[in-house]
Amino acid sequence: MNNNHNLYKTVGELIRTARVGMGMTQNELASKIDVTAATISLYESGDRKPELEKIKIIAKVLNTSEAFLMGSVVDSADINLALRSEKLSPSEITQVKEYIKLVKRAKENG
Repeated sequence: MNNNHNLYKTVGELIRTARVGMGMTQNELASKIDVTAATISLYESGDRKPELEKIKIIAKVLNTSEAFLMGSVVDSADINLALRSEKLSPSEITQVKEYIKLVKRAKENG
């Protein structure tokens, strides 16, 4: 695989994470962004790269940021979405957030 396919796969994996986190099927997402479910499957597998304009639409529909879908920035809303896609309980989500705070403090303290 070349590096572009790996990048597309990462974008696709993040689309899938966001979609699952929203409790949405490939068919539901496809109908909301005016593509086929097969196209969503190709995006998620990394076999097709969504155009930037389509990434913007997908981000809006999935209530996340374009940066998250591109793998560059993760904010607390994106973390919540990713945690929901893992089907964690509210208690487990709280524990993960506390761990993130610990890691950030350790990083700040060198």
